[in-house]
Amino acid sequence: MTNGHNGHGAPPILLSIAGFDPSCGAGTAADLKTFAAHGCYGIAAITSLTVQNTQGVETVHNTPSAELRAQLEALAKDCEIAAVKIGMLGNHGNAAAAAEFLDAHKFAHVVLDPVFKSSSGAELLDAAGVKFVSTELLKRVSVITPNVPEAEVLTGLTIKDLADMETAARRLVEMGAHAVIVKGGHLERAVDILFEGGEMIHLAADKVKVENTHGTGCALASENVRHQSHRKGLPHRQGPRSSRPFLPPAHRAAAARHPRSAAARPAPRRRTRHPLKTHSCLRGGTGTPACPPCGTRPSTVFSSRRDRREVILLRESRLA
Repeated sequence: MTNGHNGHGAPPILLSIAGFDPSCGAGTAADLKTFAAHGCYGIAAITSLTVQNTQGVETVHNTPSAELRAQLEALAKDCEIAAVKIGMLGNHGNAAAAAEFLDAHKFAHVVLDPVFKSSSGAELLDAAGVKFVSTELLKRVSVITPNVPEAEVLTGLTIKDLADMETAARRLVEMGAHAVIVKGGHLERAVDILFEGGEMIHLAADKVKVENTHGTGCALASENVRHQSHRKGLPHRQGPRSSRPFLPPAHRAAAARHPRSAAARPAPRRRTRHPLKTHSCLRGGTGTPACPPCGTRPSTVFSSRRDRREVILLRESRLA
């Protein structure tokens, strides 16, 4: 199978390994929409089926690890995967299955969004899985993108400001990560920290205050995957750095289109009169003024209203 890297023009194929959100704001649905928005073809392996809506997660049903392995191998046999994004894993078994898959195929570009809890506070990875991510899985990916609470869990540090974020980024690289983006959306200023072991880079943007979106971390990680897939062979630091500006306008647009947003509600349907009722020539007698729609007078031209009605319907059917 060919893709965009070999000059044939087909879009790169990007794999999302994550959970399914029925409201389609996060997880594989958010990943696939982000891929498609940038001209990529997305495929997905489902790690968990969640019962949730825009207000929060109610229950979680994790995919058996054997079934996840089967999904991944079936996709790998059929598709030339350019890059991989990993999100919610659910438990240690699925985290191990993802690591085995990466070891078997040696993908050049892998972004890990370490999802531990939902925005509403539901647990999305068990304790054994968190330990596996911190000790094994982060060593196998190109970029890891924890938010402040996730970085605290991974490093054991308390993060209250930019200096703490930089310390956490250094710690994650010391733990084996190749590149780190610590997302600062939970702090007062919207500043992300990018670190690869050299220069500490601040990625600042206006903070978009919305209360009716979730899955923003999924979108950021997916955009990083997309950017890396289009720049194979270049330093992967260019992917994370250029992904940040994509999100604020996307967040504003998502807030406007959100099911609970007033802007997303359809406008009230205007009641329109039947076309025939606008023709005064069907009502009055010889003294009635000219009919506005057709400019004729009623009984001076037609012997009956039935004749006039038939002419009007015939003319409007032709115009349609």
